[in-house]
This record gives sequence, C-alpha cells and structure tokens, in this order.
Amino acid sequence: MADDLTTTTILSSILQQASSVAPAHERPQSPTDAPIRTGWSAPDSILTKLFSGNLSTIALAFIVTLSLPVLLHLYFYTQAARSRASGAGGDGIPTFLLLGPSGSGKTSLVTLLQRRLIAASASSLDSVGAEDEKPQVATNGNGHVSASPTRLSQAATTIGMRLPPGTPLGSNKYRSENDYEVAASRKNSTPYKLIDTPGHGKLRGEQALSWVTRSNVSLRGVLFMLDSATIDGSSDGGETAKDTVGYLHDVLLSLQRRPKVVKKAKGEDVRVLVACNKQDLFTSLPPAAIRERLQSELERVRTARRRGVSAVDARDDQDENEDETVLGGGGEGQFSFKMLEDEFGVSVDVVGGFVKGDEDGKGVRKWEEWIGSCL
Repeated sequence: MADDLTTTTILSSILQQASSVAPAHERPQSPTDAPIRTGWSAPDSILTKLFSGNLSTIALAFIVTLSLPVLLHLYFYTQAARSRASGAGGDGIPTFLLLGPSGSGKTSLVTLLQRRLIAASASSLDSVGAEDEKPQVATNGNGHVSASPTRLSQAATTIGMRLPPGTPLGSNKYRSENDYEVAASRKNSTPYKLIDTPGHGKLRGEQALSWVTRSNVSLRGVLFMLDSATIDGSSDGGETAKDTVGYLHDVLLSLQRRPKVVKKAKGEDVRVLVACNKQDLFTSLPPAAIRERLQSELERVRTARRRGVSAVDARDDQDENEDETVLGGGGEGQFSFKMLEDEFGVSVDVVGGFVKGDEDGKGVRKWEEWIGSCL
C-alpha cells in the first residue's frame, strides 16, 4: 500500500512539472538560442549591406559604377595609343615607309616636303609665340635655317616630317568638335617619320623590304610611288611597268607575311598608299585606270609565282604553305585589293598626285591627307 502511494506521488509530481513547461514554439527564445546565420545571409555580409539601404553603401556603389568604365577606357585607350605610336626610334612618333622603283619620284617628294617644312619653320622663327610650340629646326652658325641633309641613294634614311596645320587626322574622327585635341591639330602641325628607301632592284631586299618585318618598327603605313606615265607599258618595251608591278607584288606579299614574322604585328592593320605620281603629264593614266591595271598585272604575277615559274621563290618557299607564298592566299578567284584586305587586313588605296612644279603643296595634298587619316 505504501509502495503504491509513493509511485502515485512521483507520477503526480512529474505531470505537474511537465504541465508547467510551455511548448518550444511558445517559449521566448534568448539570443543564445537563435540560429547563427552564415554566408551571404549573415547580417554583416557584403550582400546584406548592399541591400540594406545604407547611404554610405549607396554612395560607394555609385562611385564605382561611374569610375570603372572611365578607368577601363583610359587603360585600353592609352595602351593602344602606345602600341600604335611606337616609331622607328622608339620615341612614339608614327612611322611611314616610302617605297617605289627608281625614277618614281621618291627623292623629289622628300625634297618638296622638307623645303615646305623649312619654309614654315623659318616663318615661325620670325613670328612671336611660345618657345615650346615652335618646331625644332637645325640652324647654322649665323642663325639661318640650314639646308636639307643629303640622302644617300644606296641606304634607307629616316627623316622627320610634319603635316601642315589643319590636316584632318584619323584619330579625330570619333572626337567632339570641341575636343582640345581637335582644336590643337588644326593649329599645330603633326609630326611623323618617313623612311626613304632606295629603288634599285639590288637594294630593295636589304634597304627597303626588310623594314616591313623589323620587330622594332611599328609601321603606320606604306607609301608606294609609281610613275603614272609609264605604268601602261607603252615606253621602253614595258620594262618599267613590269618592274613596278613586280616590286609592288613583293611589298604586298611582305605585308601579308608580316604578322607571322613580327609577333606584335598581329591585329595591327598596315595601310598601303599607291601614290600615282606625275599626274600633271598628258600621257599619265588616271588613278582608277591604274588601280584596275595593277590588279590585273598582279594577278598575272600571282599566277606565275603560284605555278612555280620563279625558281628563286620555289627554292626559298618550298616548305611554306600558299598563304605565305601566294599573294592573297591560296584561295581561288581573281586577285583584287579587296581580297587582300578581307583576308589579311592590308588595305590599298590608289591616289593620284604630282611633285614636280608643286610649290604650294596642292599636288601632294591628297597624299598628306591620307597620312593624316592613318594618325
């Protein structure tokens, strides 16, 4: 009897204790009982702060949103500018290569451009202006501007040149009219380098074509001069025209191979200007006719080289594929300058002009505008 009473007492006390304890969902939880959140849902996580509406967070996000595109633009723009502005001397001045057969007028063109530069420099020395805006001109002991340096016809010569003020520049095409660079280009002359090369057949490989594949030269463009009065083949039995077309073929083929020889040249398109000189003569062909004739004659040379007519090319290029040995690649179809541009990024422009008797620069103005479009 006593045992039953004791058992009943214990059960009653247990039931009272159980009834006095509230259910878990009804009891207030202490901070220690709350589950700990980690990861992106944590109260101190970056994502939580971004969506919290904090003023400092909003200001920081606003500054990053505006500054990041500007910083990326400045980085890629300056990197491209440094890459394209590397010249023959590594001083950042754009470089152009002047090629062409003997008698095409290369030396006359350089002489004309230098005389104009000297005349402009002499007038600027007499005018009043800031000293840092005046071009640097070589003078003799009496303070007079010295004459143009003599160029050796058997060696390439790098010559500093300047475009006339107001020449349109290709880099200004996407700039605003109120941009400082656009206004400065209209008032000041733009510097560039011109590499004058000999036109003799025996010197073309070492003194002319070698500049195309030099790793320390980032070419902006190539000027190939020809005689508009002899390109039709009517004079000297067509030997001059044949030599001109053969030389142009070698130049274009070297530019086609350039990205594989000069690694940094990949992605850098080199433009070519076929400067049709002596357009002032009555017997000269117009640029449009010269363009058509050059394309047809280049197709003839291309076909001959492709069939292995030239023993020299067959021996030198026997281990190379057609993309490296055939102008325009190994594809079928008639050769055209458009094919060369589409396949290898080498664009060719044919522009007429004349040097002899041109004192005011009208005959070479289109050529200088083409140079400006490459800058």
